[in-house]
Amino acid sequence: MFDGLESSFTQNAYSSAHCILKALNNRTYMFAIALKLDYSVIKENEKRAEEEKGMMSELCTLQS
Repeated sequence: MFDGLESSFTQNAYSSAHCILKALNNRTYMFAIALKLDYSVIKENEKRAEEEKGMMSELCTLQS
């Protein structure tokens, strides 16, 4: 697992990328996952989901 290309062992990001690609040369599959979520974004998504859930429950009670 790699967490970025910044390293105190290489001169720059290009050197880091070159070392990683050299090490992974014989791999059949390589996957990359970018996780860039802030706590505020997560909380905003949770709040939006709760609001939608509340609206759906109101709509269901009005239809009954």
